Amino acid sequence: MNKIHHRRIWQLSFILLGLALAMLCILYGLRQNVNLYFTPTQLKAQAPGIVTEDKTIKIGGLVARHSIHRALGSLSVKFFITDGGASYPVHYRGVLPDLFREGQGVVVEGHLMPDGLFQADRVLAKHDENYAPPGIKEKINRATKEAKHAA
Repeated sequence: MNKIHHRRIWQLSFILLGLALAMLCILYGLRQNVNLYFTPTQLKAQAPGIVTEDKTIKIGGLVARHSIHRALGSLSVKFFITDGGASYPVHYRGVLPDLFREGQGVVVEGHLMPDGLFQADRVLAKHDENYAPPGIKEKINRATKEAKHAA
């Protein structure tokens, strides 16, 4: 009985070790394929040392009012993306979605440059005119309520 008991413990230990190694391999593989999604406030708090120029990330927010500047005779556009707290300057070269405008919810995908500029490779706009990325709508509502109470 004692030998059988020890053999079962060893078998169970090997099975658990194998499952743990398989789980680690899966998590490691998923980690390399994940594009992180940040709000401008989260990015400002986490950017130093965590987000590098060679890492593709996504930022979700609203196009700030009066921030769109287009280069004449070019597809280059600069604008700010905000979540009501922080904002980031974004540079994009290409055709923008038809729904892109001030106050519109967008998600930009690209790279954070050392000078703090976000170089976008893609700009996505949601079809619903009331769209705001998760978490941002609550922040904007809170900021609006606080502004009303302060006035």
